[in-house]
Amino acid sequence: MRFNVANLLQEDVGETSTVSFEVAPDAFDEALGLIDPVVGQARLLRTNRGLLADMRLTTRARLPCSRCLADVIIPISGRTIDEFFPVVDLRTGARVAVEEEAEGFPLTESHELDFAEPARQVIYLEIPMQPLCAPECAGLCPRCGHNLNTSRCACSFEPADARLSPLAQWLRADADS
Repeated sequence: MRFNVANLLQEDVGETSTVSFEVAPDAFDEALGLIDPVVGQARLLRTNRGLLADMRLTTRARLPCSRCLADVIIPISGRTIDEFFPVVDLRTGARVAVEEEAEGFPLTESHELDFAEPARQVIYLEIPMQPLCAPECAGLCPRCGHNLNTSRCACSFEPADARLSPLAQWLRADADS
């Protein structure tokens, strides 16, 4: 996902350019579980310090349900606005000092903008912390591991502490009604 932006860096402040990209899922961490290419578009704005990129992307990931471990397909759509700084002066070839507290990403020495890291961060932020196959997913039996979405298991759930038995009776009565 690299784009040469040398021409845009030579333009006046305020000039814009739009780039589209498509990246194969294997270019990212396997932990993301991406099954579709990452497709997106970025609007680049020339600033006095470098470039400002407004990027939008979409893809899909296959992740295990956090309750029953069944595969879940999660659509991912995200947006980020990041600043990119040159590390080499375009005209002289000398290294450019980058401010230490500057937030953003460096361009490569050949004036290429790489969207890989900002895209990875957007995808990680858009993936749900606990993906679910359905909001009413019953999960797995904690004793035998049976998938409770398909049927009930034969395990009996008696409270370990006798003081909780009234609560268990109330829950059974509530389940029967």
